[in-house]
Amino acid sequence: METGYGPLNGVRVIDFTHVMAGPACTMMLADMGADVIKIERVPYEEDGSHNADDPYWINGVSASYMIVNRNKRGFPLNLKTPEGVEIAHRLIKGADVVVENYRPGVLDRLGVGYEDAAKTNPGIIYGAVSGFGRTGPYAQRPGYDLMAQGMAGIMSVTGEGPGRPPVKPGVPMTDITGGILLAMGICAALRHREVTGEGQMVDTSLVRSRHRADLLAQRAWHSRPARRPRAVGIRPSACRRPIRRSGRRTATSRSARAAGCGASSASWSIPAWSTTHGSTRTRTA
Repeated sequence: METGYGPLNGVRVIDFTHVMAGPACTMMLADMGADVIKIERVPYEEDGSHNADDPYWINGVSASYMIVNRNKRGFPLNLKTPEGVEIAHRLIKGADVVVENYRPGVLDRLGVGYEDAAKTNPGIIYGAVSGFGRTGPYAQRPGYDLMAQGMAGIMSVTGEGPGRPPVKPGVPMTDITGGILLAMGICAALRHREVTGEGQMVDTSLVRSRHRADLLAQRAWHSRPARRPRAVGIRPSACRRPIRRSGRRTATSRSARAAGCGASSASWSIPAWSTTHGSTRTRTA
């Protein structure tokens, strides 16, 4: 089915996602014109994300759930039955992309993991986002945004300063950023397949997404390894970087003045450091 709009018009996505990070990815693909078929859990009550602790709801359904699942077609399917798995493979055979955000290995055990999907459709792009990725000592652990923010250090540089407890940002940063990174990786994989004909797996994680999102905090750590970045309500560089100098006075940005930052603060130096660690990894079929 062609949606008739956007750069991904004509691309079909089978969406096995739930909660936030995975649906955020497929929401962006749908916004760009992809035909996204959202696999709804059966029985309906098993998917708690429909109404999980959301103070905003319409007719008993979470408003957050409706937002991240906009522009999608719903398809109820029970993957715990042989019939459901067979139907899933029929959908995969006619699709371009599969997206999931279960704990690594869950869909493999159900028979719709990457290896099984690639046998059904060798050109499939299989995107996955999890808490800690598919390798390493934490690979099999479930992961949520709050855990990723705490373990990856976002909350350590967010708050009211020394002596005050860390603060969680008001939005699910690693969920949303993880979804963005996965959508970018899928678009790159689609371009790769267009050139080479090869399908592949694209994998990222909530913790990895944080390291891509907070480059300025990393800059502070690498430039001053003996000094931890301090917790502030806004980024330290917003307070410390002068906009211009006029005589003996320093003019700072409007946001820094509003935050009460001193106008005489010296600007931070920008170190020449880089990393070779990517935000996604890929595996060809």
